Amino acid sequence: MKRLLTVCITVALLLPNAYSQDEDYPLISDYVHFQSLEHNSGEISMSVTSYGVLGSYAKDRFDSETGQPAVSLEYPSGLELNILYMGALWIGGVVEDTLQPGHLDTLVSIGDDGWWYDVNEFSAGDGSDEIIHREQRDADQEIVTAYYDTLIERVHPDPIDERDHLPLGLKVTQHSSSWSSRGYDEFIIVNYSIENIYDRDVSNAYIGILLDSEIGRLTNYPGGWWIGSDDLGGYLHYHDKPVVWLADNDGDPRSDGYRENSPDNVVGMMLLGFSGDETRLSYNWWISNSESEYDWGPQLQANYDIWGDFGGGGKGTPGGDISRYQLMSNGEIDYDQVYCGLDWTEAGWIENSSSPNDIEAEGHDNLCILSVGPFDLEAGSVESLTVAFVAGRSLHRNTDNFETYLEGHTEDSLSIAAYYNNLDFTALYANLDTVLAYYESGWENIPIGAPEEFRISAWNTNSIKLSWQAHGHRMLNGYNIYRGTEPGSYEPVPITPESYNDTMFVDYDVSDNTTYYYIIRSENISGIEGGLSGEISINTGQPQTPSGLNIIAGNRRVDLEWLPNSDDDLAGYIIMSSSSHQDTFAVLDTVLTNSYSESNLLNGVKYYYKVLAIDEYSNVSFASDSIHAIPMAFDSGIMFINANRSEWSYNPDYDSMLVFYEQILEGYPHMIAYECPEDLSQLSPYSTIIWCKELIAGRFYFEAPLQDYRDLFADYLDAGGQLILAGTRISSRLNSNYPREFYEEEFQRKYLNLLSISYPEYINNEFLGGFGISEDYPDFFVDTEKANRMTWPEPNETGRLFGVGAFEPADTSEVIYYFNAVSPDTSDLHIRPIGLIHATDTFKVALLEFPLYYMDNLAANEFIDNLLNQFETRVEIVDFNAPIPEIVDLMQNYPNPFNYRTEIRYFLPADMRVRLEVFDILGRSIITLVDEQQSGGLHSVSWDGKNSEGVPATSGIYFYRLTTGESITARRMVYLK
Repeated sequence: MKRLLTVCITVALLLPNAYSQDEDYPLISDYVHFQSLEHNSGEISMSVTSYGVLGSYAKDRFDSETGQPAVSLEYPSGLELNILYMGALWIGGVVEDTLQPGHLDTLVSIGDDGWWYDVNEFSAGDGSDEIIHREQRDADQEIVTAYYDTLIERVHPDPIDERDHLPLGLKVTQHSSSWSSRGYDEFIIVNYSIENIYDRDVSNAYIGILLDSEIGRLTNYPGGWWIGSDDLGGYLHYHDKPVVWLADNDGDPRSDGYRENSPDNVVGMMLLGFSGDETRLSYNWWISNSESEYDWGPQLQANYDIWGDFGGGGKGTPGGDISRYQLMSNGEIDYDQVYCGLDWTEAGWIENSSSPNDIEAEGHDNLCILSVGPFDLEAGSVESLTVAFVAGRSLHRNTDNFETYLEGHTEDSLSIAAYYNNLDFTALYANLDTVLAYYESGWENIPIGAPEEFRISAWNTNSIKLSWQAHGHRMLNGYNIYRGTEPGSYEPVPITPESYNDTMFVDYDVSDNTTYYYIIRSENISGIEGGLSGEISINTGQPQTPSGLNIIAGNRRVDLEWLPNSDDDLAGYIIMSSSSHQDTFAVLDTVLTNSYSESNLLNGVKYYYKVLAIDEYSNVSFASDSIHAIPMAFDSGIMFINANRSEWSYNPDYDSMLVFYEQILEGYPHMIAYECPEDLSQLSPYSTIIWCKELIAGRFYFEAPLQDYRDLFADYLDAGGQLILAGTRISSRLNSNYPREFYEEEFQRKYLNLLSISYPEYINNEFLGGFGISEDYPDFFVDTEKANRMTWPEPNETGRLFGVGAFEPADTSEVIYYFNAVSPDTSDLHIRPIGLIHATDTFKVALLEFPLYYMDNLAANEFIDNLLNQFETRVEIVDFNAPIPEIVDLMQNYPNPFNYRTEIRYFLPADMRVRLEVFDILGRSIITLVDEQQSGGLHSVSWDGKNSEGVPATSGIYFYRLTTGESITARRMVYLK
């Protein structure tokens, strides 16, 4: 078998890359799915994905449930202590080309290559049971997904061997598990089941798990870059199980030693099980370098003599299928990183060619892979691999260890040994023992964590009703609830019956006006109790929690209303509010009735509220769920945000665009802004916001990504605003990863009602125009004269637009325009949606995935008229319930800084004489904008940056001063030419 293996590998490596995709081997999925979920139930947290990657590239990917940056691998959880940049599954093997019988090829499918390029060769399937999701059967958290290596068209070609991805024909089912009970909360287990779904055998296959560590405090390194520039890694055999460990070189001590958020811990990846014959195990690490002569990793000289430098030209980073397969199948167990400054040539290893090599030995940004094989994966067969990520505290005990024994001593084997002796692997070993015991017991001896959502759902003077969320564990025996009358102290016997399996329990053994404390624990069929839940408490005389809280926002006010309490001894309600954060509340007022109004608020500020009930004995209820609203004015028409850029040579029509915008907005109250506001109060006056960007490359593409403003726009829409997004590749810019599908909490799904978005190559200029759905939205065509003036990405002589994409809406009835392609028979985008209007009871959004300016002028004017009429743009709407300010209010100009025009708004409480002037920083008058008697109310005036003689002012700081008979108020603004 060993001799046959050698022959097969040699033949496969020497033959050309002959394998071709055949229609007999279909694509299971034709779209890259970037999905991820977090394991966060224990002391170790890690993200898993639906595309063969572990981790989140140091929080550079988003959790599919929350939409927030996902942890990569953190330990201990919640301290921003990052361990892993990313991990990736690699599977390689030898196949026969069915189109060329007798020809062999070596293929490797990877989740990520780790260095050379963003090569993702796995993608989730489209079946509902394959999309990444949570389960609960054996663990407190289980995440399951299935993905395939059959994707071809949308995978980046490997930059080293320069061929398209060629699939092995694999389906990978990934099942990961974690626990919350103390003692079992410091490891995460990941199982891979690999199935050959093609009718062609894969021989001499290997499976590897690539690890790229980045160890350190993320808060010290925003964005995650270079947090792991001093990492160390190594290999150990523990109870016949291979373990790869990762750690910081010194634990990053502070002046007074290690702290809670010091990275003085260690994480190991243990190979728990493999269904194939473990005839060859490999552990390889390397230091990647963009200069190939310094790209290096340990290799046996005998292996290097056979294959020489890897693809890409170095001795460390494997580039291309052949090099990756060589690495996984070499059977080497590399010496630990700290030893790489020593001379290993006499032991049969190649010379360390990196420069200087003491940097690597002292700690560096390394990558490593643990591989196992070979095995034959016949058509329809399945093999499995199980690994555990296991953490251990306090690897570093001596804050001087690194400085004394390793730094500057990497050529002294005795000093390195002393450094090792001062590392403490005890905690890691203890957790490895726990994992092994669990694995060898058949997954049955781990205590089950406490159920979630343990709460008091109802009570009165003689009973307390408790409820919780059911566990789905197959080993669950029941729940035990413990009670006490002092916090943290409970009766030794549970109040629940033995093997209690319901999700609700009523405690009738209580007295009036007495406080009780409860915790709940789960028990498995072996009679072992899991971890404690959080403590909850209640006083039996406490009023019921107010319910049905509702809120309505207006201009500078909010109105609250809730259902009245039925408590006989009710004395009233306590209103709590916050304008800074939903978790920071203060008492606002007390009322007797079930409603409350607050006025004189600031528009554009999010206000949070909670309501509590209070009885005659001063017992206070639990707080209601929080609710929030944003007062807005919505009385000044349209804000048009011009997101184009004037400086770039490929935008020769910039000045014409400004004229175009003024023409299509003629007759509508509007102002044009040249930067996106960063404060919702700046959007508050405008009932409609139009964001427009005509070219693929533009202002926010290079300087101010639209994704930076998605939260601002989300708040604006939640407050009842209307948003029009128009231009090339608009919706993709609302997230950092595209093209891809969208999830429920993402901006595109929640506010645009999109399922997915896709684009052609930038230089694809097949866009002819749009098919409209009605007389209000008629067909339009590209203005060929305008289109031909484009100079990027190449001079345009076709009269067509390049790079325009299409989307998949959740509701096709919302579509108003479809793609009209030059070549409808061959275009993938022809008659696909490019425009929609999504309206809810709260907000209205129009998404136009095409640029307005390049429409014919008459068509554009007609289109905007119809659209704005449907949007019912509001101007000077009077809220008669809004309180009238009693003082002169001079508002901050917008935009600020400005370079074209800025708007100054002020409020007068009554009719009065007004003078509004602009001064330079030396106090010299530049221009008088207003000098007249004016009526009370809101006023607005614009300034174009010119002085009283019409000469543009110089760039700098200016002041605008409002003088009335009663007051003088001034503010600062910045003018940039």
